[in-house]
Amino acid sequence: MAKAVMWVALIALAACAGREERAQLAKPVDLKQCLRQLDRLEGLDYRRLADKKAGPTCGLRGAIDVRNIGVVVKGIGPLSCPMTARLHEWIREGMQPAARKRFGSEVVQIDSYGTYACRPRNNMAGSQPSEHSWANAIDIAGVRLADGRRISVLRDWDGKDKATKKFLRDLRDEGCKAFNLVLGPDDNAQHRDHLHFDMGRWDNCK
Repeated sequence: MAKAVMWVALIALAACAGREERAQLAKPVDLKQCLRQLDRLEGLDYRRLADKKAGPTCGLRGAIDVRNIGVVVKGIGPLSCPMTARLHEWIREGMQPAARKRFGSEVVQIDSYGTYACRPRNNMAGSQPSEHSWANAIDIAGVRLADGRRISVLRDWDGKDKATKKFLRDLRDEGCKAFNLVLGPDDNAQHRDHLHFDMGRWDNCK
């Protein structure tokens, strides 16, 4: 039987790769191998979704439904296998340590604007398909801490509280270690209210 592959960045077996190495990872990934990697991740519970084609530049292949990834993720939808592995890494090795460092508390909820949507980049007609078209991206609007504090990219990125501003930039910087493309308020107006993470072919962090 032919191996199922996804044209997304190889992350499942490259969790320790540096940015220069990850820049070379936009090539076929063995789906079975990626799923085996997910099965080894602590605290991750998921269900495999059926493949579907929603158009010439949109659809699901090897996508999963995340049932538990250690924190509540509001607004989450289908995610590609590689994105799921990298999101798990970012939560455990990036986000939670940053929250403990800045606030002495952990994140219990991530507020997301979603993962899967058939649309062009930045919703601009004529643009190339967004990585959201393949469930290969997530947009994060903010988080809620165990102590009840709510942090919003839109409100707090340029807010007055220094710890909160540093924490949001921690999330961005840790995202640069885990994902291929990271965009946020410093990039353009379309990202003023969220951090965009994806595992597409472009390697860029702003």
